[in-house]
Amino acid sequence: MMCTKRASQVLASMDNVTNAAVYEQCGLPRAGRTLRLGVDLR
Repeated sequence: MMCTKRASQVLASMDNVTNAAVYEQCGLPRAGRTLRLGVDLR
């Protein structure tokens, strides 16, 4: 019987936390708050 270790990660990232109005160079607004969540199972 083979025994293996499993590793996992929980990932979270958030852009523009304060929901500030940010304008790109050409005058178009960027997206508001962006939240990304992820799980990495190995």
